[in-house]
Amino acid sequence: MRLPLGAALGSLRAHSMKALRVMQAAGVSDHWKEKAIGAYSRATFMATLRIALMLGLVLAIALGLTLLFDLVSAGFADFLLGWTGLIFTLVAALGWYLLRRRPGRGRGDAAAAYGPLDRLLHRLALGVPALAELSFDMDQSRVKRDGAEVRQAPHVFVSGLARAGTTILMRRIHASGEFRSLTYRDMPFVLAPNLWGRVSAMSKTEAKAAERAHGDNIAVDVDSPESFDEAFWRVFDGESYIARDHLAPHAPDDETRDRFADYVTAILASGDGATRYLSKNNNNVLRLGALRATFPRAALLVPFRDPAAQARSLMRQHANFFDQQSDDGFTRAYMGWLGHHEFGGDHRPFRFDAAGAARLAAGDPKGDAYWLELWTQVYGWVERSAPEDAIFVCYEDLCAD
Repeated sequence: MRLPLGAALGSLRAHSMKALRVMQAAGVSDHWKEKAIGAYSRATFMATLRIALMLGLVLAIALGLTLLFDLVSAGFADFLLGWTGLIFTLVAALGWYLLRRRPGRGRGDAAAAYGPLDRLLHRLALGVPALAELSFDMDQSRVKRDGAEVRQAPHVFVSGLARAGTTILMRRIHASGEFRSLTYRDMPFVLAPNLWGRVSAMSKTEAKAAERAHGDNIAVDVDSPESFDEAFWRVFDGESYIARDHLAPHAPDDETRDRFADYVTAILASGDGATRYLSKNNNNVLRLGALRATFPRAALLVPFRDPAAQARSLMRQHANFFDQQSDDGFTRAYMGWLGHHEFGGDHRPFRFDAAGAARLAAGDPKGDAYWLELWTQVYGWVERSAPEDAIFVCYEDLCAD
């Protein structure tokens, strides 16, 4: 639990994937491929060595404890390695896990709806990037849809600063029945909608709609559309825009954009015949240009709201989720896997330049002045960077009509 196994595994995966991409790159000469592969091989070896040393330490401690107990109670080692000992160990470990991962006391979609085994599945599917990539590749092998046709379809991407009515707008569009969106039924293997759809269909469950964790009278059930496609960007290109304390403008390369188009193709193929994709992802304000380059006929909707009202709403949600994540660490991890850093204990503001970052760093998220500053920076950035045909949608106008 305490050793940095996760960091070592992440380093091993990252350097292995980079080496694979360099080998497959047509525009890189053999000379530079040889140099790059050598560097990645050394990094991979060091990561493997660190993992081996940590596992060796764990096994050494386990062996030492076993021998110690064997001295106190002769035959303990034989018992431990026998069928009775293995079953006892499994039951004891499962009991410890269930006790340690007991549901939190706070309200929240993740904390309230998922039991211990559900949480474990989510940790594996979303928290282990290598497994997420594997699920994506396996799902892609089953997709037969015309990718060129999908690129030219009039999809819809809703994106803005949180608390501007993005969810309601997305839901009203989704209610038309013309779109396929990711829903809670696609969780947790959101990168493999076709494979997971077949597996989950064998035990298809219905759940009563309940108010979501925001406490804003919006009810969710398993078929509610939600912002899950950020998991794709985090898994395949997260290191280029997700920092420890902020999110930066994101300019994915052509290969990543092509892969995202393949992902949208797979999502549509997993639906009931809809040819248009609908996404609500607030982090897309960081990559609106990339979305336009990938889907030239898509509608880019950017909701905005009276800044004072939106700042107050953001401040309330920050306190709300901060309390929830204090009660239940799974909720914080869950939101991080989905790229939701808008507020709460893992809040990471959008950062566009050093001056703006300094002003936010000097502010206090417990006050609305901080959120007003964030509002100004985000919509200033969108106004400068959004494609000319992006559609700005006023929250107050939607409420009035």
